[in-house]
Amino acid sequence: MSTAIPPLKGDAQGRYRIRVVGNSGTGKTTMLRRLESLLGIPALPMDLVLFEPNFVQVPREVFRARVLEFMDKHEQWVVDGNANSVLGHSSTDNATDVIWLDPPFVLYFPRLFWRTMRRIFGYDEPCAPGCDETWRSVFFNKESILLWAITQHKRNRTRYTAAYNTDPVERGGKWRRLGGWGSEAKRWFEEVEKLAKSK
Repeated sequence: MSTAIPPLKGDAQGRYRIRVVGNSGTGKTTMLRRLESLLGIPALPMDLVLFEPNFVQVPREVFRARVLEFMDKHEQWVVDGNANSVLGHSSTDNATDVIWLDPPFVLYFPRLFWRTMRRIFGYDEPCAPGCDETWRSVFFNKESILLWAITQHKRNRTRYTAAYNTDPVERGGKWRRLGGWGSEAKRWFEEVEKLAKSK
């Protein structure tokens, strides 16, 4: 009898409701899009329902309602983003799997920096329609995405370490941590690909 831990837990009917969490720049939306394509399930980047043009945040209750409506509408889904203070435990409790992306800061921050530069010059799409990065918003704003990543790194790691330790996949829970320099995430996704092909 195999004791190997499957890459995704799912529910008793083989359906997946996946939440991807991690600090800004750790690759959440990239992971979301790959899972959406591979598993063929609906995906929601939370930034799309959080921001109006010019990074204007919708009211908390509107954001919460939009996310929960998406989850209620679909039997399977993958969502990315944190927003724990707004969503509470709702999105995590509804998930069958929580994937915590936790690479070293020195690995993902340079990637975030260059992604931000590409957005400034228009090579990459913004996180939400009308939310274009500018020199001012990135380098002369207290809400800069780069500053946010720096200040939230330790806070998110502390928060998610506690959550992971209470319900890790190694003990039959739903939380899975993908850390290291990339090989762990690569191996995990290869296992997800095998799982998808077996269905």
